[in-house]
Amino acid sequence: MDKAAGAVPSGKVESLLVVAQQGGGSAWQAVVLGTDGIRHAVTLAGADGTVTSNTVAEQGPATHR
Repeated sequence: MDKAAGAVPSGKVESLLVVAQQGGGSAWQAVVLGTDGIRHAVTLAGADGTVTSNTVAEQGPATHR
């Protein structure tokens, strides 16, 4: 979880799932929320926890100032 959270500045892990890895084996997929309200789908290699992808999953609701 620390590696997933570290992939997004000041990120907090909301969920963590085991997913199938291409070519066999398993990996981890985490949804990480950044302080800017943007959620990232972070995938980590199952063998060593290396971050293999980090994509924007969803942006939180807009805030009005």
